[in-house]
Amino acid sequence: MQGVGSGRRTPMRRREDTVVAAAVVDTRPTARIGAMSVLEKQWPTWQVFSASSEEEFGRLAGEQHFDLVLTDLHLQRNLDGLDLCRFAKRSWEGTSTLVFSEDQDPDTILAAITSRVVDGIVQRTACVSSLVSAIASVLEGYQAWRFDAPTPGNALPNEPGPADLTRRERTILVLLCRRWSNREIAQELHLAEQTVKNNLSTIYGKLGVNGRTEFYASAKGQDLPIYHVSSEVISV
Repeated sequence: MQGVGSGRRTPMRRREDTVVAAAVVDTRPTARIGAMSVLEKQWPTWQVFSASSEEEFGRLAGEQHFDLVLTDLHLQRNLDGLDLCRFAKRSWEGTSTLVFSEDQDPDTILAAITSRVVDGIVQRTACVSSLVSAIASVLEGYQAWRFDAPTPGNALPNEPGPADLTRRERTILVLLCRRWSNREIAQELHLAEQTVKNNLSTIYGKLGVNGRTEFYASAKGQDLPIYHVSSEVISV
C-alpha cells in the first residue's frame, strides 16, 4: 500500500537554491550511515548531520536549524521517535519529519499518523525511490505514508551487496568509499581498529583488489560496482 495524504501543511518557505539541513537520528550505525548516504547521493548540496543518541542530537539542535529530521519510531536506549519529532516541531518552524518503521501494528502506525508531529512514514523494507519520493513530498508540505514492498535491484540493504558482502562489510564499504580512515570507521561503528582491518582484508579479497590504493583506482574507473552501495541499505 502506498499513499500520500491529500492534506497539506505549510512548510518553511525555501528558495530553490536554499541549502536544506537534514538530521538523521538513529542508534544503529548501519541504518544511520545508509540513510545519510542516500541523502548525500540524491541531494549533494544538502547539509547532512547524524546523531546516535539523544545527547548528540541535543548538541546538534543547539547549533543548527533543521529543515528535515529522519528517525525511527522505535529507537534504542531512552530515545523515542515520536518524542524526537515532537521536539523538532516545537524547535523549528516548518521542519519536516519522516520516520522509518518496520512495525506492522495498526495501533502503532495510527498513533504516529495521528500524532500531528510526523509528516510521513516509510517502511524499512521499502526501496530507495520510495524514501526519496517521501522526502520530497514532506518537504513540499504534503504527508507521505509509504508501505510498499521493495523491488528487485532497488531494495534497501537487507539484500546481498556486491560480491556477497555481509551487512557489516557493506557498512564499512560505504565509509571506505567516503575515504574514512580505519580509526574513523572503528569509532563510528564502535569496533576495535584491528577488527576493521580484518573486515577490510575480507572486503578487498571479495572485490579482487589488494588494498586501498587499488580499490580507489578501480572504483574511479568504475571497475567495481560500489557506487550503488551507498544508496542500498537503510535497515539493520
